[in-house]
Amino acid sequence: MNENLKIVTIRELLNENLKIPGYQRPYRWSTESAVTLVMDSYGAFANKVSEYRIGSVVLHKTIDYTKVNNADYKNRTGFAIDRIVFTYLDYILCRDNATEFKDFQFRFRTSIEHFFPQNPINGENTVDEKNRNSFGNLALITVSANSKFSNMLPIHKVEQYKDIIEQSPKLMRMKKLLDENNRVWDDAMVEKHNAEMLNLLKLEINQHM
Repeated sequence: MNENLKIVTIRELLNENLKIPGYQRPYRWSTESAVTLVMDSYGAFANKVSEYRIGSVVLHKTIDYTKVNNADYKNRTGFAIDRIVFTYLDYILCRDNATEFKDFQFRFRTSIEHFFPQNPINGENTVDEKNRNSFGNLALITVSANSKFSNMLPIHKVEQYKDIIEQSPKLMRMKKLLDENNRVWDDAMVEKHNAEMLNLLKLEINQHM
């Protein structure tokens, strides 16, 4: 299917090669919802409705690991890191930790967030300038969310904007590290998270090589 919005029949939908990722499998319809769907559909049929819209389905293409591998993410920093790397990593985290990220839903995200800001408003320097552009200090969120974060320190971001933190499993892992480190985000945390995430990507990509 293409990436444009369009109306399709159930037959057309079922002819697609669809797979339900692990992080979505805990979400199941209740018996009541299933019965409602059947009764509504039968009602439309009984009333000879020629076209009856059942609802909306959101599909996304499986990310091509070769594009991630060719993105040279290990040698890039800051805004030079391709967005697909963040998306692929969030996919891996969700797939392998469905319970931990059960409330996460993919959305359109294009803005690279510096968890520790490039220019902190109070001159805080717990993270070296070089590490501020490290993959271990970055996450992918929406543009509007990034504007809200502005130059706030990590501790203030997690306290005031829990909903934004939940836009990225990677960012949620960063919050977890922050909590484990007495709510301090420093060079050690950036480097630890960077190493863990790069290793996760390496292991995943090596499985396909």
